[in-house]
Parts: sequence; structure tokens; C-alpha cells
Amino acid sequence: MPLFGQTCPSTTQFRNSSRTIDGRCNYSVDINQGDLSIGVSTLIIPEGDTLYIDGDFNIYDDVDIFGVVMVTNDVNVGSLLATAHVYVGPNGSFIVGGNYNNGGDGFLFLPLGPGDTDVDGHLQVAGEYNNNNTGTTNVSDTGTLESGTFNYNGGTVTIADGTAADCETGCCGDGCTPLPVVMLEFNAKEDNQNACLSWTTSKEWDNNFFDVQKMTTGDTWETIGIVAGKGTTDETTSYSITDFSFQEDSYYQITQVDFDGNSEVFGPIVLTKNSTQSNLEVYPNPTTGPIKILGSGYRSFTLSDIEGKVIRRETNRIGKEAEEIINSSLQDKHGTFVLTFNGNNSQIVKRILKQ
Repeated sequence: MPLFGQTCPSTTQFRNSSRTIDGRCNYSVDINQGDLSIGVSTLIIPEGDTLYIDGDFNIYDDVDIFGVVMVTNDVNVGSLLATAHVYVGPNGSFIVGGNYNNGGDGFLFLPLGPGDTDVDGHLQVAGEYNNNNTGTTNVSDTGTLESGTFNYNGGTVTIADGTAADCETGCCGDGCTPLPVVMLEFNAKEDNQNACLSWTTSKEWDNNFFDVQKMTTGDTWETIGIVAGKGTTDETTSYSITDFSFQEDSYYQITQVDFDGNSEVFGPIVLTKNSTQSNLEVYPNPTTGPIKILGSGYRSFTLSDIEGKVIRRETNRIGKEAEEIINSSLQDKHGTFVLTFNGNNSQIVKRILKQ
């Protein structure tokens, strides 16, 4: 079950509205995203958040992956009236246990029409990747596509510095240099006033260790612990570490280091202190200029106008960084606005009058 303040859509909400995943959302049924009608809904998985589907994932509109999506069965990308679109961002991971069907074969009586998959991050398919004749696949110079079998059944396949034939080797894009670690998830929670961090990898290559780092106020990361890696392994591996100095809202990130000294950064993610959530204040109010946020205890916020139209929505933003984003969004605006802050276990709403 999601914590209060997390956004885990119902199966109906996946179909009829745009949604943003917040935290880890688990489903043990097939999921249909969007529908086969005119109009587009977008599903966003932000960096640091995870969508887990134990079933099929049918995509009819837009899915933007900056965090992690794991699907145990098949993924079908295609829509009758508009092109369905999957985007895997530079730090995103899309892990598919079954087959990946990108677009249909172009006949109107079939349910799967145009499908478009753009990969700037990592797309891993255990079964077959099928690019059908209404499918478009683009793998950029930062992206990697791995599959058990790659079937070019028509459509368009564009690989930076390569061709579709490269995908038939099992890996294409980004020179197909193996990623040192495929990170499935990275989570933080408060337990007995300590910060408990956990992360899971699906593959590791020459992984020496993880440098776990923390930042509170300011812009300086400090190491709170070193965790040894598994070297090279294809097995799913889980790790954890506890921060016993967790006294205030904090950013956490992991720097993974190879045996040859190369490194890769995962995160940051935010953990907020439960005890501070009742002390949040926004001032001056009314205001003619920038506002200040006093207090903490939130990990995401939404800025809306008085009619409920969303102006800005951010996750994993706290302290001065959140304050700067809000003030930038309100810089040339006047009127009444609503700020909704979501913490680990609560929600705080503040109304602002900008004169």
C-alpha cells in the first residue's frame, strides 16, 4: 500500500487521466495506460520512483520514464487513433520480463497501431523486442537497448552510430558498453528516527563498491558509508545501509565505483523528518516579491492557481531548491495561489496572495 501523499493511480485512473508516480507503486494485474480514443494522457515516473507491474503493460498514450519501470510479462505499445509513445530518460530504466511489441502490423482490424519508443536511458527486454511496421524505435548516443531476440518487422529503427542490425546481437546503442550497474530501485525511509536506505541491482559489471552520500543544507555531499559491490553478476542483488545521524530533511545519493575507478551516480532522493511536518510556514503572505519557506518535512510540492490549474509540480525538491523553483514560477504572476506540500505521512496546504 502507498503511504499517504504518494500517487499510486487506480487501474481506472491509468486509463482516463494524466498521472505522476510518487514512491513505489505495485500492481498484480495487467495495466492499460491511456485509451484508444482521441486525446492523450501522460504517465510520468520521476527519477527515484518505481512502477512495478506483475502482468502485462499496454500503452496507448504517453509514458515518460525517468525512474524505474519493471514489468514481469509483455509490453505492448500502440494506439489506433494516435501514436503511443514511450520515452526512457537518460537515467531511466525500463525492465521487461516478457516481450516488447512496438507498434502493430498496420491493419486496422488489429488493436495495436502506431507505437514510438525513444531510449536515452536503458531498456532491457528478456524476451523478444518486436519493431513492427507501424513502430518507430530511436536509441540515442546515451541509450542502450538489450533484448533476448530483436525482430525488425518493418517500421523505423534509428540507432546512434549504428543500425538495426546491431540490435540483433542482443544489444545496441551507446556503443553497447555494458552499464556498470542496472539499478532497479533506490529507496529511503525513516525507522526509529534513523534513515534506512536500500537499493536493488539487476546486473553488475566489475562493480567495486557503492559510496553512499548525504546532503542537508548547503551543497556539500558527505559520505556516510561504503558498501562493497558484487563484482560481475547477472543476479538481482539487494543492499542496505542505515544513517544513524538523520536529524533533518536530507538528500541521499549513491556513487557506484568500478574496479578501474570509473563511477556513476544514482539519485538524489529525498527523505523528510516526520517530526517537522507541523512546523511548515510560508511568508510573507500577502507578498509583493519572493516568499520564504520556514520548516521542512515535505518531499514534493504542487503549485496551482485558485481554480486548481497546476503551474508547477516537483518531486524530490526540498529547502532552498524548492523555494527557488516556487519563486521563479510566481515571478511574473499576481493573484491567489495554492501550495500543496506532501510529506511522508501528511499533506499541508498553504494559500498565497501575490500582489
